[in-house]
Amino acid sequence: MRERTKVIQIRMTEKEKADILRKAKKCKMSASAYLRQLAKGHSPKEYPSQLRSLCWEIELMTEEFKGKDDEKFRNYLLSYLKDIRKFLYWKDGEQNGDNEDMDD
Repeated sequence: MRERTKVIQIRMTEKEKADILRKAKKCKMSASAYLRQLAKGHSPKEYPSQLRSLCWEIELMTEEFKGKDDEKFRNYLLSYLKDIRKFLYWKDGEQNGDNEDMDD
C-alpha cells in the first residue's frame, strides 16, 4: 500500500509548470517524483539517449533470435535488457519513469 497520501498545491506560472514538466520528462520521472527528489536535496539527471538506444538495439536482436535454436542467448539478451531498464527507471527503490501521476 502506498504511503503517499498527502497533497501540496502550489501556484506557479505556465512557464514554471512547463519547465518542471520538461525537466521531469528528460529525467524519465513524473513531475511529482521529480519535485520529491528536489525536495530531498537531490539533482535528478537526464538519462543518456545512447542508453535508451542500446535498449532498442537489444530488443531488435532478441526478435532476430525468437524461435531459433539459440534460445539461451535470446534469454541472456532479455535479462541484460531488463537490467538496463532497471537502471534507467528505478533509483533508490523509487520508479523514475512513468507512473500514475505523470500528469502532475
